[in-house]
Amino acid sequence: MELTLGKTDQRVQFALWAVVVLGGCKLFRKSCRKGKSLAGLPEGPEPLEPRSQPGGISGVWQHAWGFQDDFEHEKKATSIHHSIDSAGHPVAIITKPMLLAKMEAESGAVTTTIARESRLRSLTGIQNVGRLTEVMEQTLIPLIIRELSPNGLTSSGLMTHFDQHLRASLLENPGIDTTSLSDFTGRHTFRAVAGALFGPTFPVSAFEDYALFVKDMGRIDGPFSNWVPSTRRLRAGRQRIMAAFSQYLEEWWYADGLHTIPGISPLVRRLLHGAKDEELDLEEACGGLLAFLYDAHFNLWSTTAGLISQILMDPSAHQRVVDDVRAESTYCFSRLLDSATYEALRWQPGERPQRHLSQDAVFNIDGMQHALKNGTKLVLDLWGLHFDADVYGDPLRFDVTRFLDDSLPLPRSFGEGKRMCKGAYLARLQVKSFLYHAFRTCDFNFTLPENMHTEKGSSTSNTSRRYV
Repeated sequence: MELTLGKTDQRVQFALWAVVVLGGCKLFRKSCRKGKSLAGLPEGPEPLEPRSQPGGISGVWQHAWGFQDDFEHEKKATSIHHSIDSAGHPVAIITKPMLLAKMEAESGAVTTTIARESRLRSLTGIQNVGRLTEVMEQTLIPLIIRELSPNGLTSSGLMTHFDQHLRASLLENPGIDTTSLSDFTGRHTFRAVAGALFGPTFPVSAFEDYALFVKDMGRIDGPFSNWVPSTRRLRAGRQRIMAAFSQYLEEWWYADGLHTIPGISPLVRRLLHGAKDEELDLEEACGGLLAFLYDAHFNLWSTTAGLISQILMDPSAHQRVVDDVRAESTYCFSRLLDSATYEALRWQPGERPQRHLSQDAVFNIDGMQHALKNGTKLVLDLWGLHFDADVYGDPLRFDVTRFLDDSLPLPRSFGEGKRMCKGAYLARLQVKSFLYHAFRTCDFNFTLPENMHTEKGSSTSNTSRRYV
């Protein structure tokens, strides 16, 4: 397989030209910055936007076309920095470990509800998501915490089914293929995650529609979305994935749970019974399942794409990983795969945890009073910690063996405190599983395009399937 990253009215014309002009101004400002970045190395992420789409090699964050002052982590020494986002809303960027957890513990004004509502609205297209958000936070998420624990995963067989679906997907259509790295990792992880969660009756072909809109979800309901024709394609993809969930769930839903969905995981069964008990409607239940699928899949997609691209760009690391996985009968005890997974999480740690203030609040931080307004977005950004040269030697070098040194602190990629990601243990296992099965099943021949410097995330590789 070859991997490749592979008449308008005047008002609309004015809006489109405004986007072009503002975007050009932003690009001009970036071009005037001092310093150079090395190809394949992570640039200092700007603080206010989520990570780039899956498949990105360098893990670059970017603004839309705002005019915020540049934020340079290495020149900041305080624990909290004040800024605004591209829409002009106040943002507090938190760079000190455990500070966000401390703020949550001290003030009831710190909430996840606003961020969750915004994401659910973009994911599902449901405008009134207040009830769904409340049920997810208070009922559904607490219901599945045990299922995501090490003991819960063992008893439910979720990882066993993930491995089975992943291996079947990788061995499908044997031979030499050409595809993008993003598509390769996204498609196979989607089939494994969806198959393990929802069973064989879920249409894994829905990946096409899912992938269409989740990579550009930030602009699907943006300020110019009604005037930009491409967003109609994104919304159509969102409607089709919601329709796929509705078709998958409808018979069970209207049979009051008496119908059995073949192969459904205990985790999803528990979610569905919780949704029924809380009297959600079918659309809300489908939206909840889509949200859980997104949480289970998207960062896995991003992390595996970034990790494999880094491994393939380093011939010695590539060979070492291949030798390791083909000498082992399981990924469970591989220290090298553990190390590679943690290095990937250090390198590009995924979407950063966000909170909001539901009222004005004052926090004492490092001996200083910080008065934050109602609606302020709180963003945990530990990039500076993950690339601290005093903690991780040569931090701008991707090293799959780095965390073989047990004295190093592990990256804080899943948040912290009581609201840290409950699926962290499962996610690490899934990254290891994908590495193990991909390099055990496939032979990669990886190349980069000539315009690598301008198209970060693009890469090409021939991959032939092996039967082992």
